[in-house]
Amino acid sequence: MVLAKARYLECLLRAIKITTEKTHCKPLCMRMLCRPFTNIASADLQDVPKGFDGWEPVDDVYRIDRYPPKIRHISECLDDLRAQDKWAYCRKPEIYSDRTVNLSLLLDLTIPLKKKQVEPFIGMAAIPHKFKASNKVICFAEGDQVTEAMNCGAHMIGDEALINQILNDEFTDYDYIVASPSMMAGLLPLKKKLRKTFPSSKRGSVGVDMKKMLALYLNGIAYKVQTNIPHVNVAVGKLSLSNTQIEENVNSLIEAVCTHKPPAAGPLIRKATVSAFLLDGHQFKYESYVPGSCEEEK
Repeated sequence: MVLAKARYLECLLRAIKITTEKTHCKPLCMRMLCRPFTNIASADLQDVPKGFDGWEPVDDVYRIDRYPPKIRHISECLDDLRAQDKWAYCRKPEIYSDRTVNLSLLLDLTIPLKKKQVEPFIGMAAIPHKFKASNKVICFAEGDQVTEAMNCGAHMIGDEALINQILNDEFTDYDYIVASPSMMAGLLPLKKKLRKTFPSSKRGSVGVDMKKMLALYLNGIAYKVQTNIPHVNVAVGKLSLSNTQIEENVNSLIEAVCTHKPPAAGPLIRKATVSAFLLDGHQFKYESYVPGSCEEEK
């Protein structure tokens, strides 16, 4: 390391001497003076990626934005998060002893041929491994479907009185609402209030298969596209889960997001990052989780 620093200073002094003796030469770039002591085996200091200070740092003190990100398998990223979790400071360790793992997907919503964008979407993804308590789901049904809904774990069965309580904000102890097709006419007064969470067959919250519908909304995770910078940010597990379990949850969520991709659009996902509460984010290779209809052309 000492020899490397000496070599860097030698090159730096030589460049300063040249610019002072030959006035027709370009002045020394200030970025070169501030360059960290990395990738200095080359005498001209030009063997570096464009826009960065080097391919990788030589020690553990460096600016992350000055080096290209390392895109690895998700298992390696999760191992790094667990290693950082052992020493990272947290004000209330008793509350955040088991940190939540978050998945962030940067999306490309443009449709090149039609010169327009994919409409921002929301949805529900079924995950194979639970990591939180079940959601509270209200079911609007009638007849035999009422018994089936209660046996499948519905929080309560809705009626006309409950609709009025929801409209007046007198009842808010619920997460989602599902309904049978025959009950949709009575739910129309809630459409303006619930907006995008209003029951819809497109999102799987209206149907006759109560078991399948309630299994999705009781144990699934909701995702939504943020319109400022098109991306999806959603929790996919806890650090206490194994790498395989988190990976399977990530796979299920990416498959659900890719179902919103129109045929004319290009690759929907541009970048995938996994992180945890107050810990660093790590990019990982997501291509293997993308369904065949959404894969980039190789």
